[in-house]
Amino acid sequence: MKLFTSKRVKILLITFAILTSLFAIVGFFVLPGYIKPKLIDTVSNYTGRQVHVRELRINPFALSLTLTDFGLADKQSNKFLGAHELYVNIELKSFFTGTYTFSEISIDSPYVLFKIFPDSTTTFTNLTPAEPAQPEQKESTPLVIEKFSIRRGSTVFEDQTRPTPFSARFDSLSFSLTDFTTRPQENGLYSFDAQTEQGEHLSWKGTVTTVPPRSSGSFNLSGVKARRIWEFMQHRFLFEITDGVLAIKGNYDFSFENEKPEFRINKSEAIASALTIIEKDTRDSIASVPNVGLSGFEFDFQKQSVRIGSIIADSALLFTRRDSENNFSIKTVLKPIPDKSQQESSVWDFRLDKTELRNSTCFVFDQNTTPATTILLSPLQLTMENFHMDSNEPSKLTIATGINKAGTIRVKGTMIPLPISSDFELNFSNVGLQPFQLFVDKFAHLTIESGSLSLDGNFTYKEKGSDADKTFRGSVAVDSFRATDQKLQEDFLRWSRLELNSIDFQSNTNSFTIDEIILTRPYLRAIIDSSRKTNFHYIMAMGSDSAMHDTSKPKNQMKTKIGGITIADGSMNFTDLSLTPNFATGIHELNGTITELSSEQLTHATVDIKGKVDQYAPVNIKGEINPLSEDVYTDIIMQFQNIELTTFTPYSGKFAGYKIDKGKLSLDLRYKLNKNYLQGENRVVVDQLTLGEEVEGPDVTGMPVKLAIALLKDRHGVIDLDLPVEGNLNDPEFSIFPIIIKVLVNTVTKAVMAPFAFIGSLFGGGEDLSYVQFQPGSDSLEAEQVSKLSTVAKALSERPELRLDIRGLYSDSLDKKAMVIRALQRQLRTNKDVTGKERLSETEQLRVLELYRTTFGISADSLIPKKDAVGNELQPQERQQKLAESALHRLLASVQISNEELRALAIKRSTEIKNRLVAFGNVTESNIFLLDAQSDAEIVDGKIQITLALDAK
Repeated sequence: MKLFTSKRVKILLITFAILTSLFAIVGFFVLPGYIKPKLIDTVSNYTGRQVHVRELRINPFALSLTLTDFGLADKQSNKFLGAHELYVNIELKSFFTGTYTFSEISIDSPYVLFKIFPDSTTTFTNLTPAEPAQPEQKESTPLVIEKFSIRRGSTVFEDQTRPTPFSARFDSLSFSLTDFTTRPQENGLYSFDAQTEQGEHLSWKGTVTTVPPRSSGSFNLSGVKARRIWEFMQHRFLFEITDGVLAIKGNYDFSFENEKPEFRINKSEAIASALTIIEKDTRDSIASVPNVGLSGFEFDFQKQSVRIGSIIADSALLFTRRDSENNFSIKTVLKPIPDKSQQESSVWDFRLDKTELRNSTCFVFDQNTTPATTILLSPLQLTMENFHMDSNEPSKLTIATGINKAGTIRVKGTMIPLPISSDFELNFSNVGLQPFQLFVDKFAHLTIESGSLSLDGNFTYKEKGSDADKTFRGSVAVDSFRATDQKLQEDFLRWSRLELNSIDFQSNTNSFTIDEIILTRPYLRAIIDSSRKTNFHYIMAMGSDSAMHDTSKPKNQMKTKIGGITIADGSMNFTDLSLTPNFATGIHELNGTITELSSEQLTHATVDIKGKVDQYAPVNIKGEINPLSEDVYTDIIMQFQNIELTTFTPYSGKFAGYKIDKGKLSLDLRYKLNKNYLQGENRVVVDQLTLGEEVEGPDVTGMPVKLAIALLKDRHGVIDLDLPVEGNLNDPEFSIFPIIIKVLVNTVTKAVMAPFAFIGSLFGGGEDLSYVQFQPGSDSLEAEQVSKLSTVAKALSERPELRLDIRGLYSDSLDKKAMVIRALQRQLRTNKDVTGKERLSETEQLRVLELYRTTFGISADSLIPKKDAVGNELQPQERQQKLAESALHRLLASVQISNEELRALAIKRSTEIKNRLVAFGNVTESNIFLLDAQSDAEIVDGKIQITLALDAK
């Protein structure tokens, strides 16, 4: 006790107390005031930034330092780094063991602003000066932090280098580390916990080793806004994520030894909820996914491999549009925009064990159709297993969906991604055809109103360079099909059922085979509208004329074979709306077969089809065809019998000016086509054609229709015409049906304009039958004219509806002269032509001189002097000859022929013609009409010509 009360002890205690007080005063009060400005100046000079510290406190006994409200400002005086409080507690042993040991380092309410400016500099650029290269030093002093924590931290990240500046703020960040060390091969268990003011939460637990750098542990990220991630990458996409929450958790391992980083993630899972994706530009929806889960995620950086155990999405809604180039928006929008600044990365091994899309719906909007079409795929189920990129391992794929709430589609099989190869079993059941309207729009203005597709088969696809081998084997059926033309809004094509059985398509052999095609109750409608254009014109308007006449041969024609085509109960309707009243007719009960169609050149298919026009008139189509060969071949006979002509009244009224009261039409058509050269035989038979009342109209041709019918119709009431047609189909001017009409019109026109030439061609006698010739002054028919009238009589007998008009004619000059001569001959009682150039015989001379004396009562001796001009006496015989000739001329001049006699001659001529036709030609007398005689007879080759005229009753 004395020891402690001694003066020495007291001095020691007082000294210790003083030193402790000084230590405390210096530590608590002196050092903070000294260190604070030094700290600010040092950091400011070192970083080149403004430094602010509100308070610095030191606990010399605890060896701790506390900074309050400290921060660094950038060059624009904006705070970018700081904290409300920084607490550091170093242990005393750090000064003796050679290891920096901190019992605790904690930061309260830290704030970090990391901004990337447009010039790629950041708030931390040049924060510390560059240090010159130092010689190699020994290992640095190890560091131990027994407890490290951050509470209520905030981080702001801004990137102004992107096309769309990105900004993100993370608040309420909190995490802690325990037993952190940089000692080699010494692990510590740490934890990290952070939460943003938006409710995003990140937690981490694991170990960290700094020498060498290693870390492993687990992480859990939840409540992450999917839009936040999209905002950072939005310049790479054409879509926008407007909603969605992500949750990710898993384990990792990281190490960095010998400059070879290793990073692995395993046993990871991710869940996305309420994910909504839209297009940037149109703001249209792309996808809405209530729930999608990912499990079994494995990532290995060194091996460059990614493996996903499963991706499962449930009740997703997908939306896509088809543009004018047949691209779908969902594919275009979701495809990332290439980053040209990045080099091509090495190939990674990617494996996806299983993908499932459950109870989902896909809407396909097609605005290229009129009206716009919406295709609904629901419920959509998709399963893919064992997907392995860059591997020959086949993946299993199964797709099942309904389409527009009618029918189902099932696809099941395998596929290999690279090179693409697939083998699928396809099953379509009662799939509505309206969704396939987009394919029809490519080549025709047709609207599919109804129809369902069923299909069973196998499809394979194998990529081969720039091409691919494709095969399909199976059967297809289309039920209740109906299509209308978009212009006239009328039915164009329909059928009850179409079956294509045993299809075999192989692209590698370029072959296509169908065992049998069965078409049940097909119907085709042809319409001519009020502007006289057909529905075929409107439907195929998008095809160019050049395409219609493109005769270039394909480089590699497909080998095609169809075992047989069966048509059951088919029909066709033709309507002409350009007529008033409208014209309509149809073919019904069309049944038959076409067998053995093939693209082989020498193979000909047999055609045997029968039907009825307007339910009663038989139709037969027989022959051989080969439409699939390179050189199309056809030898076909089409027979139409007893079609009621009253059906065609609208046409006869519009163009001929008469209704049809009665008649039947039969057609016997035969067409041969070989190497694009067509030869056609068209036999048209019209029976008992009878015209009805006359009709007026602007399109009436004015042609003498009744005469044409009378010329063409035989005595049995039948018109029988042959209309041959031939031409080259390669000629763009050749069109078969207009040519047939042209031949028919030419035949009728020729008959009407030259009726006698027409009947001459029918009944023989190529000479012109339209006239009869008589000798001057005569009413007798010569043998040649009698023969001509025999032909006319035959024609009139065979054409009982023809009427013949005959007009008697005479010539004032030629007929009168001939009649005078005949009158004088009768008086002389001689048959010799006394007006000829030959000298009169002595007997004739005496008769002439006697007739002169009797007629005039004087002798003819005074007509000729006895001497000639030089005074020589004429010989008796010579003088008598001249006296007779002079007397003859006086006698001819004295004979008078009256007009009544000439008119009587003309009437006798027409009567003679009529008598010859009636008496010897069996022509009905009532069909011949004698017209009033006239004097304007035409003289041809010295003969009187009488023209005949034909007309109809």
